[in-house]
Amino acid sequence: MADFYALAEVMEVAVFVVQGAEFRYVNPAAARMTGYTRDELLRMKFWEVVHPDERALVRERGFARQAGVDVPQHLPYRLYTKAGETLWVAFSGTRIDHEGEPAMLGTAIDISRHKQVEEALRRSEGRLRRLVDSNVLAVLISDLNGRILEPNDAFLSMLGYTRADLPLRWDELTPREWLPLAEHTIGELRNTGVATPFEKEYLHHDGHRVPVLIGVALLEHGGDECITFVIDLTKRKRLGFDLHDNVCQELTGVGMLLASVRHRLGARQTSLATDLVRAGDFLAEIVEHLRLMARELRPLQLRDLGLGESLTALAARMSSPKTSVTAHVPAPIPRFGDDVELSVYRVAQEALANALRHGHPRSIVVTLVAVDGRLRLEVRDDGCGFDPALRPRDALGLTGMEERALALGGRVVVTSTPGAGTTIAFDCPLGRTSDAPR
Repeated sequence: MADFYALAEVMEVAVFVVQGAEFRYVNPAAARMTGYTRDELLRMKFWEVVHPDERALVRERGFARQAGVDVPQHLPYRLYTKAGETLWVAFSGTRIDHEGEPAMLGTAIDISRHKQVEEALRRSEGRLRRLVDSNVLAVLISDLNGRILEPNDAFLSMLGYTRADLPLRWDELTPREWLPLAEHTIGELRNTGVATPFEKEYLHHDGHRVPVLIGVALLEHGGDECITFVIDLTKRKRLGFDLHDNVCQELTGVGMLLASVRHRLGARQTSLATDLVRAGDFLAEIVEHLRLMARELRPLQLRDLGLGESLTALAARMSSPKTSVTAHVPAPIPRFGDDVELSVYRVAQEALANALRHGHPRSIVVTLVAVDGRLRLEVRDDGCGFDPALRPRDALGLTGMEERALALGGRVVVTSTPGAGTTIAFDCPLGRTSDAPR
């Protein structure tokens, strides 16, 4: 027993012996933990160092243990220090003989920090649960293997599903061309625990695509489960399309009318012609401002996927049972500046829209190559075609494509024959590629 006491004297764990109601031995660690001196503790009842709310229970169990009654050996208790502070301790107790009489040997380890972390985690989980259940934001808990473990109602409603459709997989809700981005995101999550917010698309239950902004983080670093926050960008995208395809195009038409009137006036009414020039310049500034707004509203996937994969995604979106739209990108396309990528994408988008709106084709093929120092885009359809010589003056879509090409030092060539389809060929100098992160 002497060896035990010698060891207890140097232990960092609180060690004490209780016989009846009294402490018979306490080590220095027990004194430091409680804030009492050893002499003070040896004059106290053992339950007096316990939090008032638990004293009756500790007293009952202490006597029962000394009497040989089977009671739990390991329990968490709250100590009440001399300074009035509360400490959580992990207590262990066992019955022993002390000087020939029943007694209890006990140890206590301070677990206050652990309890604080546990309580903070409980509060955090409670706040997260309230956020998920509130359905203010679409939220899902999933794993990195594609399983959706717990979607909230807002997420299900966004994509047209109900709980009767569960289980679901996020990889099956993601269009095929977006899966490489998903793989990149998984790698980022494994490395840092959180992914940079990004845009992508989900497949709605009825088949249409829903553009979304994604924020995702692992629930536990090194784990497999993550929480994803999803914002529906449909309204924002629609506003971008309306600005670009309707408002900007109509204002461009007004500008062309102003230029035509100014040309007819000639030198006959110089002051009025000057005013028309100013009005045209002012209108051009408005159009450019709106186009910039549309660009900010609609970054699409260019930032994340690049031009080649973005055109592949565009072709997939515009394809239908009536018209097959495919993209052919035979070699990887380098990254370019935002102005180049956006202009080429807009030309392809306008050419596809024109073909579908006017040509009624069965198939459209979009080809993009970077060769011989030039970037070449071709949109070829097998539709009804038209005579380019009879091109209407209000063909703003073609005019817009030509303006984009000229701004990049390139050109657009339209080849079409009635009954034999149409080909829109765009090319521009490659210029300097961009390696900047996006």
